[in-house]
Formats: sequence, structure tokens, C-alpha cells
Amino acid sequence: MRLNHSLLVAFRVLVIVSAALIALFLIKTAPVYASHWSSLLYNTGPHSVPAWISLTLLFLYGYFILTVVFPFLLTLGWMTLEDTQKQAVTSVPFVSIVIPAYNEEASILRSLDALDRMDYPSFEVIVVNDGSTDFTFSVIERARVKCIHLKQNQGKAAALNAGIAEAKGEIIVFSDSDSWLHPMTLRYLIQGFSSPLVGAVSGTVEIKPQSNMLRRWQVIEYTFGQFFVKKAQLGSGNGVAICPGPVCAFRKDLLIKIGGFSNRTITEDFDATLDIISLGYQVNYSPQAIAYTEAPKTWRQLKRQRLRWFRGHIQTFALHRKLFFNRRVGSLGAYWLPVYYFFLGYICGALEFLLIPLVILLFFISGNGVAMLQAASIYALFAFLFVTIGYSMVLIQTKQLHRSLVVALVTIYPYLFYLNWLRLRALVNELRGKAATWSG
Repeated sequence: MRLNHSLLVAFRVLVIVSAALIALFLIKTAPVYASHWSSLLYNTGPHSVPAWISLTLLFLYGYFILTVVFPFLLTLGWMTLEDTQKQAVTSVPFVSIVIPAYNEEASILRSLDALDRMDYPSFEVIVVNDGSTDFTFSVIERARVKCIHLKQNQGKAAALNAGIAEAKGEIIVFSDSDSWLHPMTLRYLIQGFSSPLVGAVSGTVEIKPQSNMLRRWQVIEYTFGQFFVKKAQLGSGNGVAICPGPVCAFRKDLLIKIGGFSNRTITEDFDATLDIISLGYQVNYSPQAIAYTEAPKTWRQLKRQRLRWFRGHIQTFALHRKLFFNRRVGSLGAYWLPVYYFFLGYICGALEFLLIPLVILLFFISGNGVAMLQAASIYALFAFLFVTIGYSMVLIQTKQLHRSLVVALVTIYPYLFYLNWLRLRALVNELRGKAATWSG
């Protein structure tokens, strides 16, 4: 059913107001119930915790509601308003698939084998060998695809631009050499270009295999950040903010217009997406356009990856700061970029990590450590239940809540705190002007 634009705007305003009222209700009433429950559970009187401790815990609780619960409620409401008014796409334009590769002899063949099973009538594959020093070039040559060989390693942005220069398709799909596409991915990406105002389309990245707990935590994080958040961005009235490197599609003419991918940040995909948005185009999301990838399996690998991502995100925020609170780009400028991604993701994320030493400090200086922990446990329990229920809802909706992820779901907090530590470290490195590299 096609909804009137004014009605959609009214629904979106209703979502914002409802989320705000629920958040205010929780801030006002929950501490009263928490105090009551604490007295019942621990047989403690109202004065067991010093007044200043109670005020501190109340402040931290309100901070949690405003920075976690309210955005979640807002995102949940917007997700239900996903705009499904998409025109049918009957054309099948010629598509160019560009894959950069640097020392990927162990994984590039799997990526190319997956393309042999692609269900799409007309496409070409261009692999850019970015000065590899292993046998990547030989593997590509045997695969019978168009290969561009750069004699020296020039970086991912330069490799992507070399592929763009040779691409014949009006739509260019990008993937990574350590990822492989689902056979229907091209069809779903092309369906995302349902309007001439759509300049790019994002797909979904799924982690395979889920061989250890660290990768299972990443599955939960990826699912929430892509399926839940991106659907909410569509429902809030605008397109998505990030096209991931393993699976995304751009109109070639727009890529040429923005000068291709830039090496001014170390997250060229995020940078290019915002360049497209700055031109006045929308970025669509096609959740069924799937790329499978192998996520880091060790903490050391995760650290290197995330420091690189987080530094690149901060650089991109600084570069595109004119989009912050820019009415021309709608909710992306009003909420998603400045509030959700930057303030909540980096500033509040870093502060959340600092809560751990703060709670330890309160325990020692409160004068009644046991009572302080009793009072704080109620708030901690609420935070744990809320986060667990939120992630569970997303996994249930995407049909991924199977046995192997249940334990990961209830033990994810240490992983989230570690990511917040990396955000804090990336922020400090950027403020100090430390040289940004692929190691963060």
C-alpha cells in the first residue's frame, strides 16, 4: 500500500515523540522500583547507600537510557517504517564487478569461483592485482578474468580506480578478494536502483565460518549494525550512510563525477558513499544482496581491523562535517551522522569504557562498597537484559538465533567494551595526529 508522504512524515514524528516519552518515563520511574527491589532482595534500608552514590548511579542510569535505550527505541520504530515503495526494475544493465587484490593467493580463487555461479546474464569481472608479492597474479591469470596488474602496491583506492577506468558497465559492483558473493547478489543490487535518484546500493555482509566465540560476537554485531540500523535509516526517510567494501554498487558516471575513490581517508567506501550523498543522491539498501566474508579470528587481527576502521570513520566525519545537521540530507544529517555514528558511537562509546574504572572507584570511596554494588547491580541487570533482548530481536528476525549464538549473545558485553576501548584509542590517535596506517 502506498502511503501519502505527509502521513509518512507524521508517522516518523510519532516514532520520535514516542521513543522520547518512553525514555523519560524510564528515567523517572525505574530508579524508584530499583530502590524497592534492592531493599527486598538484599534487606537493605534506604540509607544503606550514601546519597551522593545514589545520585551518581541515577546519573549513570539516565545516561544509559539516553544513549542506548532511546536510540534503540528510535531505531526500532524507524525500522518498522521502512519505505517499501520501490519501482519494479525490469532492465538488466551490463555490470562490471571490480575486485582489488593484494597478496590474496589463499582466498582470491574462492571469490572468483563464486562469480562463476552468479545468476545474472551480462557482467564482466575485473581483478586489480595491486602489486602483490605472492602468487596472486598467477591465480588470477588462470581464472580467465580481466586482470589489471599494478607493478607496485598503491593502496586500495588506487586499485579500485584502476578498475573503474577499465569498467564497461553503467553499474559497477565492488567486492573484496577475501569475500565471496551469493549467486543472486547482482540481481538484488540492481533491483536497488529503483529510481534515478539512487546513486549507490549497499548489500549485506555475513560472516562465514563462525568457528570461535570472537567470530560469533562479530556475527551479532554485524547483523545488528547492518540489518537493523540500515533498515531504520531507510525508514527514517533517507538512504543508508555506508556502503561496505565487500558488497556495494555505484553508478559509474557518479563515481567519475566524484573523482573515484580517494585515499584521503583509510575507509574509502564510507568516504565515497558520503560523496554520493553530498551530490543529492540516495543510497539504497538491499539486504538480500549478500557477501560472505571471513572475519578476524584472533584478538590481534580484530584490533588491527577495528583501529583502521575507527580511524577512517573519524577522518571521514571530519572530512564531511558539513553534512552534520544539514537539512538537505534529512535524517542522515540531523541524526545518523552527527548523533548516532559520531556522538553515540565514538564519544559515548569511549565514555562507556571509562565506566568500568569509575564503578571500581566508587566501590572503594563510597564507604559502603557492598551496598553500592547491591544498588548498582539492579541497573547493571537492566542494562544487560535490555542489550540482550535487543540483539535477540534482531537475530530472531533474521532467523539467526541458533544454539551456537545463544552463549555468544549473553556474553557479548566484554566484546562491546573492548570495541569501545579501541574507539577511544582511535580517537586519541587521531587527536594526537598519529600517522594513520592499515594497522590503525
